[in-house]
Amino acid sequence: DNYPSNLDKPSDVAFRHSVVRGLKKQPFLIMEQTPNQQNWQDYNALKRPGVMRLLSYQGIAQGSDGVMFFQIRQSRGACEKYHAAIIPHVGNENTRIGRELMELGNELNSLSDIIIGSNIESKVAIIMDWDNWWAVEYSSGPSVDLKYLEQIQKYYGILHGLNTPVDIVQPDSDLSEYKIVIAPILYMVSEKNKKNIESFVRDGGTFITTFFSGIVDENDLVILGGYPGAFRDLLGIWVEETDALYPDMQNYIKVNTKIKGFENLDGSYKC
Repeated sequence: DNYPSNLDKPSDVAFRHSVVRGLKKQPFLIMEQTPNQQNWQDYNALKRPGVMRLLSYQGIAQGSDGVMFFQIRQSRGACEKYHAAIIPHVGNENTRIGRELMELGNELNSLSDIIIGSNIESKVAIIMDWDNWWAVEYSSGPSVDLKYLEQIQKYYGILHGLNTPVDIVQPDSDLSEYKIVIAPILYMVSEKNKKNIESFVRDGGTFITTFFSGIVDENDLVILGGYPGAFRDLLGIWVEETDALYPDMQNYIKVNTKIKGFENLDGSYKC
């Protein structure tokens, strides 16, 4: 299903497609999206001219073999009577959306030999782990504002803005095809997954992680010996304390590099 709000960031919509594509590393199929407005959001705004086409091609660009719509004919009653349809209450498809749909159908038909079965080649991967997600957000502390998905989407959004293809993978996935692997808040790390990441780095890959990573094993038990636990040797650091900021507090990193060619990085960055 593909039901973004008009207010959703394009990168967040693309991220959802990448998550689905990453489950089997194969093309998928968008089996539902609306040709116009939804009926179940707080504000069910119309899709402006061209937006339906844009969202359809975005899904295809992220790995979908095609696009299907709900619903064919707009229902007269019940909870979905104001959900958009290919044939609206007027009773025919001679509408703005109807014409856009027919145009899109003709375009996709001409592209079908190119699109169907095609794959996306990515050299960058982001690790997303559901067990890790639950462990981070159901744990008591350090902060109620610590949201795993938001952190992943920050990194994905930057790469999306650079037009860089990204695969969403599991911590035990084969990482050998990637040059860069990013693991925001990879809090829960088993011995198997630790060795998988170490092997990736040993073979020349670049591993990027963040705060609150490598802290517990797969049973949510703290890895003793100092933070960041599983990644202490790999990163070559010891984290003595992890602080939590109140909502009205901010922290900054100040960069004042002396390296030629990197002067444009100088400045203060919120973190």
